[in-house]
Amino acid sequence: MTDLDLSSMQPGDAVVAARSLPRRFRDSARSAVVEMGSEPGDSRVDEVAARTGPDGYSGLDILQAAAEHLGRAQDVLGRALVDSSTSIPAELVDQRPVIEHRDGAGLLDEEVQRVAAAAERLAEQIDGADARRWETTLAVTDGTTTTPLHLVRQVIATNVLWLRDLERTLRAVRGHPQG
Repeated sequence: MTDLDLSSMQPGDAVVAARSLPRRFRDSARSAVVEMGSEPGDSRVDEVAARTGPDGYSGLDILQAAAEHLGRAQDVLGRALVDSSTSIPAELVDQRPVIEHRDGAGLLDEEVQRVAAAAERLAEQIDGADARRWETTLAVTDGTTTTPLHLVRQVIATNVLWLRDLERTLRAVRGHPQG
């Protein structure tokens, strides 16, 4: 899959993008529900979302990773915007961090809600930031450097790529019971 180029994304664009992520994840999950001929809340939907896809993780794994990634980014960004000595974890600036398989624990609607809450907190963090801090140079744990703005761009890009993964995974596992 191709990496995304969000180099022209500005903080205001990132706020809009972060706030759109929950709707996009929800729409992706709902389209899988409709294609299955099910209703939201149907236990079959949660069973399909828990199935391991061709990449070794499930739709639930992707949603859990997205919620955790957004939450961690919000926490680190909050510190970085006030303290330029904040060390940025390398996985937050890697556009393709690892998704861990978690044996399908969780419910689809609950995981989408976790993504929504984390994305909103990140959007609020971005929206309330001092514009002068966006280009501050920050150390990354892998020895490179980044800026708060680049960090935000990478977090958004990662979640857009995971959104695509979610769609592909749910499509692949629909009609294929876990074995």
